[in-house]
Amino acid sequence: MKNLKLIFCGLATLFFIIISVNIFKSDDDITISKSGENHNLGMTYNIDNLKKGTYKVNIYAKEYKNGKFIEEYRLYDKDIKHKSKNISLKVGVDVSDYNKEIKVLVNDSYSKELKLNFFENDSGSLLIIENSKVINLDKEEPIVVFNTDIFGKYSDISDGYNVEDNEGDLIVFLKLIKIN
Repeated sequence: MKNLKLIFCGLATLFFIIISVNIFKSDDDITISKSGENHNLGMTYNIDNLKKGTYKVNIYAKEYKNGKFIEEYRLYDKDIKHKSKNISLKVGVDVSDYNKEIKVLVNDSYSKELKLNFFENDSGSLLIIENSKVINLDKEEPIVVFNTDIFGKYSDISDGYNVEDNEGDLIVFLKLIKIN
């Protein structure tokens, strides 16, 4: 009888957890996920479930050396009109192998290319969001990390990325701000 009560309590707890998770995850959550499209970019993402309106799209990179902040680079800073909840916003980041420049694509609009000394080191790894991730408006979200350590500690930044004592990190952030 005691075992039956324990089994019942365990099932009730499991049922409560399943219900709670489904309540907190909404179909209206804004998500970012890897796109199947390449556009010759290092990585292209779709941002889904944006509501109709105007958004300020800020994409910038922060450079770190041995865990210490060095410099910030503005890559893209424009307002866009988003017409439908079901259309994805495309965001891509590319580093050209030829001239070590970085550029950003938002929908079909490219930013100017920016040459960074960070890319003079040919070794390193590209860390990306592998899984779909819920993002928040008005909050910076890391979308791509370039790490100069030959043996990068991460391959997926879906759960975020912490700057540690790596030789060098260049973290590209996305920040969406709803204007109206």
